[in-house]
Amino acid sequence: MKNLIINFALITAIILIANTAQASNLNNPVDTADVEMMFGSSKQQVTTTGAFGEVVGASKSAFFMDLAEGEITPEMVRKPRALADNFTGYTIELVTVFNKPLATDDALFQTFGGIKVVQRTENSFTYMIGNFDNKKALEKYLNQIILPKYAKAHGVKYKKGNVVKYK
Repeated sequence: MKNLIINFALITAIILIANTAQASNLNNPVDTADVEMMFGSSKQQVTTTGAFGEVVGASKSAFFMDLAEGEITPEMVRKPRALADNFTGYTIELVTVFNKPLATDDALFQTFGGIKVVQRTENSFTYMIGNFDNKKALEKYLNQIILPKYAKAHGVKYKKGNVVKYK
């Protein structure tokens, strides 16, 4: 009888722990912005047409249309996130633009996910990708993935949110 009670208590505890873990995953969804960038896209493109065959909507991913029941919601648009104020590590600067930030439909966001942005001056916006612990890892990724698409991209080193000598 004592073993039965212990087994019951153990099973109950395991179920509670599993349910808690599952619930926390629902509240903190995994950021999959880099998945397409790393593995490529196998998504089919769909174009919306009007009653007379005219194109009335931009090309949309069939994958997202399935998720959103035919509509792309603002939450599905890739948006840059601010670089952490105390960021330490290596990152790749893709492009710097002046006077206004890039629009969310810019090719940069369609090409890469996980973009970070920092506003260095009142009118400059620098877009970056990656968080590398060392220069060797950054340079491998830069040469194999980034430079073929963004020839002016380069590595940058940060320490506690400030750019330091890249060594």
